[in-house]
Amino acid sequence: METLVLLEATTRLPSWVDHEAGPESNVMVLAERPGDHPVELESRALAYAGQVSRTILVCGPEGGRERTAVRSALILELSERGPVLLATSAEVTPELAEVARLYRVQLRLDMSRGREETFADPVRRVA
Repeated sequence: METLVLLEATTRLPSWVDHEAGPESNVMVLAERPGDHPVELESRALAYAGQVSRTILVCGPEGGRERTAVRSALILELSERGPVLLATSAEVTPELAEVARLYRVQLRLDMSRGREETFADPVRRVA
């Protein structure tokens, strides 16, 4: 089993990734480089799509139409290979909550002090 972790700009690898992936899983990490256009991370991720059975997309605080479109495209493509989990250490924005709700993916808020929250219905929790 392969787990692909995608790190948007300014994000860090969550401490729970190893636990979530499991001991038998190999973890591949792709990070958005400073100055990268969001589509570049999408292109690199899709190049590995055939090798993964699970994806964790760690979302940064940046939003907007283009970022939402890239997140949506990644979820659509990678969910065909296995479960996709959205994670953020930033505030859960209504935009991010809507993406999670629309595509029915789990959204996990990873707090820097070790506390985590998982939103079954992220829209309700954000409102």
